[in-house]
Amino acid sequence: MTRQMLFAFAAFVFLAVMASARGAEDVTMENDLIKVAVHPDHCTFDVLDKRVGYTWRQCANKHIAGAAKSVKRDGDKLTVDLDHLAAGPDKKTAVPIRMILELQGPNLTVTLDGDTDAKIRGLLLPFPFLIDTPRGNIVAGYKEGLLYPVRDVKTFNGKPAAGTMACFGMVDGAKGFGYMAVFDTPHDVKARAATCDVNGEKLLGVHISWEPQKGAIGYPRRVIYHFSDSGHHTPLAKFYRKIVKAKGMVLPFREKKKEALSRFAGAVNVHGADEMEIRTLKKIGVERALINSKKYVDLARELGYIPGRYDIYMDVLDPQFATSKWMKKQGTVLGWDFPADLLKKADGSTITVGYRVVDPKTKKVRLRYRPCATACLRVMGRDDRAKGEIERNRYGAYFLDVTTAMGLMECYDPKHPLTRTEDAKVRRKQFGFLGGLNDGVIMGSEAGHDWALPECDYFEGIMSTVTWSFGIKGLSNLSSHSKLTPTELYNEIGYGEKRRIPLWELVYGDAVVTTWWWGDNPTAFPDTWQRRNLLNMLYGSMPLWLIRPGGLRSFFYVNMDRFAEAWRHVGRWNRAVGFEELVAHRYLTDDHRVQRSDFGNGLSLIVNFGPEPYTTDDGKAMPQYSYRILGDKEKYPDLPVGEIVQLDPNWSPVDPVFEYTTFGGTSGWTPAPGMQIKRVTDDVRPDPGWKRYQEAVSAMTDKLPLVGSAKVSGKQSGADHFVKTRDIMVLPNAEYRFEAWMKVVRTTGSAPMRFAVVQADRAGKALCTAESSAYDTKKPGEWQRLHVQFTTPAEARKARFVVPKPKGEDIEAELYIDDIDFTIRGFK
Repeated sequence: MTRQMLFAFAAFVFLAVMASARGAEDVTMENDLIKVAVHPDHCTFDVLDKRVGYTWRQCANKHIAGAAKSVKRDGDKLTVDLDHLAAGPDKKTAVPIRMILELQGPNLTVTLDGDTDAKIRGLLLPFPFLIDTPRGNIVAGYKEGLLYPVRDVKTFNGKPAAGTMACFGMVDGAKGFGYMAVFDTPHDVKARAATCDVNGEKLLGVHISWEPQKGAIGYPRRVIYHFSDSGHHTPLAKFYRKIVKAKGMVLPFREKKKEALSRFAGAVNVHGADEMEIRTLKKIGVERALINSKKYVDLARELGYIPGRYDIYMDVLDPQFATSKWMKKQGTVLGWDFPADLLKKADGSTITVGYRVVDPKTKKVRLRYRPCATACLRVMGRDDRAKGEIERNRYGAYFLDVTTAMGLMECYDPKHPLTRTEDAKVRRKQFGFLGGLNDGVIMGSEAGHDWALPECDYFEGIMSTVTWSFGIKGLSNLSSHSKLTPTELYNEIGYGEKRRIPLWELVYGDAVVTTWWWGDNPTAFPDTWQRRNLLNMLYGSMPLWLIRPGGLRSFFYVNMDRFAEAWRHVGRWNRAVGFEELVAHRYLTDDHRVQRSDFGNGLSLIVNFGPEPYTTDDGKAMPQYSYRILGDKEKYPDLPVGEIVQLDPNWSPVDPVFEYTTFGGTSGWTPAPGMQIKRVTDDVRPDPGWKRYQEAVSAMTDKLPLVGSAKVSGKQSGADHFVKTRDIMVLPNAEYRFEAWMKVVRTTGSAPMRFAVVQADRAGKALCTAESSAYDTKKPGEWQRLHVQFTTPAEARKARFVVPKPKGEDIEAELYIDDIDFTIRGFK
């Protein structure tokens, strides 16, 4: 049965109804903490937590299991024999299943056993537990961790309840009691939020779907329920940590022997930067960074940064279609045996992946295929692949794209067969093999699953809880060229303090660093930057910055103060706690707007996300977007221990690159009195290449208005400018180049129209002005590219862009500005 068919079947189960009438007598077992009662008529069981007086009841479904054939008790063990009506290879055949319940303290272990060779479509037991309290939530072991309100069926029905971690739970938000379900056999199981109809009210439970192993039961399936009487999500996470630590999956950084780890705590994950951006990061005070660039390995090492390398093995091109040098490298040089190395489904067919390439000669789209993990391991060990790359360049970090973003898969090729459990082992071997080269390489991958531990050291994407289940359509296509406006749901799930929880960090915070997905970065969503910084600090996780040619590179240079400030707050804090266990995380207010994290070295952090001031225990007021570090000030002299530090809640970016702005408009620009500035989409500077790209992307994003320019119009008299930006950060003794496009429709002034860069000292006192080339008035109404190159004086710390005018003259003007580029060319 395909996964799609299984989930389609599971969707039917979501409509389950709570059993009410019971005939056969319940069979119970109990201890001082927990009482379990099995209801034979429906094969459900209730769990009474005696400490809080709450009974966890299950949501039954007669189409999955009818009455139990027998229920037997043996001390703290109950055995239920039943027919699983929905598990058989067809809709007519039931599969005999034995469900074994074992009680130990606050833990209930449930094992599903049967004929291991029996063919199944899936096992859909145990039934979902429900919580009907007013503030009941699902605790989703998905991404960093999320809270799904059980009454918000519209938003969360069908969403993953596990995935990043092999666990999920439920918790009462008011009293803090709950349970955690841990998949002790984690590789062939799915868990999703499911709708249950309880006495006419729809509530969300968590639907468990055990997948077949090579079409059969294969082995006993086991889930452990841990019931907690208080503490909200922290004790639930700590129980999961105890389980995975016993399995050897938690290897703290302090026990890992990798040379680059000495510079990893507090590092920023940087993508796309070229030589000048990397040098500029150092100039603005960023002390630690992971630089993902094959080209600038030596430079990164010279500056004390970690040189990283991106690579991918999980898709391969048919070599017969490789007609260019680049495509031959993708398809043949890597050493693939095509098609023998491809992963095979049960029917012998192969799997294509979503990413496709266009043959530069024939212009035809070529499919890419999913190779078997065993082939990936063999190929990466060749001298001209990852092994050789690492040994020649001595990378400090190596990133394997897709490897942990893709779920575990079975391979039916008789030459390299894999179950999902074996697939996990082989993929772990890939990280272990590469991570053991040289002095030890920091290993990373996309998205992240904890079956890759302890061989992985960081994951890109776990912090991005919205991707992909709650993401914006077309996000990955827009991220390198745009500033996006997040939707209300995107903000609530991705950056809202009510829904996110650091479940991952409570389990693995001292062993695996998490960061954002590269498309979900602060340059694409600058309005979320303050929240990102505070979330990174609360979780002890790594910021990610994307700096690429085009809009994002200009964004970096005109908002350097934000990058510098982010490292001052986040980097220095994470340098202190990045390798420490997150001992506890809790809410200090009912609305979750004030939160506290406690780390293993005695440092704690209080954060206020909300607009209302929060009064601390010693009577001090914390305003919005502020934090306070608690701990030993003498031990951490470079941290503002005890102080209340606020991140500017009113900060907005300078966004001069109007063409690359989706919804951002003219943020960062201010018109002089009498002038107006607005974003327009019907008049932009000419760029056929960008236009073609924009048309392609718009087709994937419901035709969002991607392209735009800034229209400046009106009459101005007193000021010395038409429009200007806020002050931006510049470096002293640095050579800059300013380029921009302008189109002048009309002007009543005699002075030439141009751009200017006004440079100032730390106090804002003007030092000098660099004027661009002038607009050619002989070609009115045409887009013209204006530019200037200059070197800042030693006292320069600030600058602003202006469209100047003679002060005191009354001038009417209508002009357009677009595609401003501001970069550093070198340093004195």
